[in-house]
Amino acid sequence: MSFKSVSPTRTYVAMCFGANFVGIYFKKFVLPKDIANDADHASWYFLNTLDFQACVVGCISFEDYSNISDVEL
Repeated sequence: MSFKSVSPTRTYVAMCFGANFVGIYFKKFVLPKDIANDADHASWYFLNTLDFQACVVGCISFEDYSNISDVEL
């Protein structure tokens, strides 16, 4: 999945499926300066360098991840 998310601090959150695709867990990481700064490259970096066994849904910037609002009924 491709997200159009760019982090000004180069900090991203990887959204990963849990074991047997049950649940989702999140991993926060900082993208090195030699990798293009966008969510697609962050996903590639996470899978190829940090955790090659994860099943990544995608990455979003930490700033977008931190900006969660409540839904009122």
